[in-house]
Amino acid sequence: MLQLVKEFDNYNLDILGVSEVRWTGTGKRRLASGHTILFSGRSDAQHSEGVALLLNKKTEKALLEWKPYGPRLLRARFHSKYTKLTVLACYAPTNDSEAEDKDAFYDQLQAASESVPAHDMLLIIGDLNARWEVTTPAGSMSWANMESEPSMTTERDWQTFVKKTTY
Repeated sequence: MLQLVKEFDNYNLDILGVSEVRWTGTGKRRLASGHTILFSGRSDAQHSEGVALLLNKKTEKALLEWKPYGPRLLRARFHSKYTKLTVLACYAPTNDSEAEDKDAFYDQLQAASESVPAHDMLLIIGDLNARWEVTTPAGSMSWANMESEPSMTTERDWQTFVKKTTY
């Protein structure tokens, strides 16, 4: 954790999404450095999967609410100068995973994104491990995991607008 916080500070970040945290349970912890970590892991004793958001002091003060959605999805909402920002930190199943697991994750991600208030800025971060598409005012771009076959992945259209946010 010490190395992660050091790099976080070196890059002068406000928010950092971490995938495959491998912690169990959910929680919010203040670190000795003053940073805050929100995490969501498995509810059993297995130390696998898990997502987290690392926040600096300024960003933690802007945190309005957060909600764990299980070991692969975490939602946090922040107050900023011009708008509210909702961050979805995710860790998608790999293409080797069962189709049911992948579909359940993307259904959960879809539901979480649809629950974001319309006036909020939405930022989806993490390891999506799959094929997806981003549509912006400038046009569409898509990325695909080179190891996957199109029939094995779930495709989603996302309206994503990334702007600089001031807290």
